[in-house]
Amino acid sequence: MIGLANLLPTYVYYLGEHGFFTMTIAQLIIAASTVALCTQIPQACFKVSLGILADHNVLSAFIIALACGISAILCFLFGYSFPAVIFTGGALYGSLFAVGDVLSPVLMRKFFGDLDYTKIYARFTLFVNIVPAFAIIVFAHLSNRSWVATFVVGIIALLTTLVLALIAMKKSKQLQDSFVTG
Repeated sequence: MIGLANLLPTYVYYLGEHGFFTMTIAQLIIAASTVALCTQIPQACFKVSLGILADHNVLSAFIIALACGISAILCFLFGYSFPAVIFTGGALYGSLFAVGDVLSPVLMRKFFGDLDYTKIYARFTLFVNIVPAFAIIVFAHLSNRSWVATFVVGIIALLTTLVLALIAMKKSKQLQDSFVTG
């Protein structure tokens, strides 16, 4: 989902081209750049705050981050006539950067414990770095056809991530035990 952030300036251009934003070309370029900036600045705040929260409650941190990501996409879907709503969506989208950078290692440790953490996390990060490369291609093709479809797929991906993570968290003790005995 982080790769979708790369397409947000293109979405702003799309809104301008289709009359949702009544701006000059120069204003549109500034608006697109501002959306990109809106994803970058809050991500640092999310990384720190979600890291602190994850030290106390991983589940809450994960749910908050994904809820912010879903809220961001809803801002893009329904706030298309209001630049401030799009900028707010960009800021909320910054939460997803924290999931990748901060919550991933915390979740891996929760799922698998300390046993072989380095080996398991190395394999996990390989997967986490390959999937977005393909996902951005899918999102780029989708956005060429329909931004609504792009954002709906994004919401489905976030909800699927949430459900799978909740299942994994619930079964994390079993995962840890299977590594010890297996």
